Amino acid sequence: MFQQIANIFKFVTDTILNVLDIFIGIFTGDWDKVWNGIKGIFVAVWNFLKDTLKNYLNVLCNIFGTDLETVKQFWIDVWNAIKTFFVNLWNNITGFISGVLNGIPARQGRHYTGYVGIPENLRSHDHYRA
Repeated sequence: MFQQIANIFKFVTDTILNVLDIFIGIFTGDWDKVWNGIKGIFVAVWNFLKDTLKNYLNVLCNIFGTDLETVKQFWIDVWNAIKTFFVNLWNNITGFISGVLNGIPARQGRHYTGYVGIPENLRSHDHYRA
């Protein structure tokens, strides 16, 4: 609860200071100050959202009796298992297709060689000689 109040206070003060930087930059012609103020507002919003989410996750972790690092490691392990499954599945599918496609010319070559050899085999037998 107190952490979220601190997050809100930090967001409001950062936003006010950045808005002041924008106005000071506009009136003094310091366009770098204007740009840095605009960027600062976006950074303040991003940090507020990130800190608020982290705060609520910590509250949930406290309710369930674990810490955020354990939850983070759990999700990393789950993601890695899912990723490994699909990478292996993809490799097996592409390996199978590659094996089939590579096997087709080899089989055609054996048949072609066999067909080419038929006249020679026929000539090599004595009963076909005149």
